[in-house]
Amino acid sequence: MISRKVLVTPTVLFAFTDRNHPRHSEASAFFRYFAQEKFHVFVTSFSIAKTYDQIKKHTSFSIAKDFLRIIYTGNIEIVYPDEVVTKAALKLLLTNTGVDLGLEHALINVIADRKQISQIAAFEYNNFYFGIQQFSLPY
Repeated sequence: MISRKVLVTPTVLFAFTDRNHPRHSEASAFFRYFAQEKFHVFVTSFSIAKTYDQIKKHTSFSIAKDFLRIIYTGNIEIVYPDEVVTKAALKLLLTNTGVDLGLEHALINVIADRKQISQIAAFEYNNFYFGIQQFSLPY
């Protein structure tokens, strides 16, 4: 059986950890579905840092530490952009004619492409390249 893969962005991670977030129930449903369907879940190192900072700023330091503990002990694979990935993301930014693609999303797209991850779980608007699609729950 081919393993299904998904890369999770900071918006989904933050909504999942903050029970008062308007999209918390949707983020929780994502993770329940990932577990039930045995998805291989990926997160970038910079997404962890961004989410940790958001939780610490908007919720509390102790919940931010709990978030790190979950990432550390969980079955989520952490991916790191190396020099090749970073240069590919920079090239994508430099050759992209649109102004709405930022470095974070360029890196996410390149990492997903290199790891053969076909779906990205995100709540924010995102340009997807390389045939990558936004994850949505089947209804």
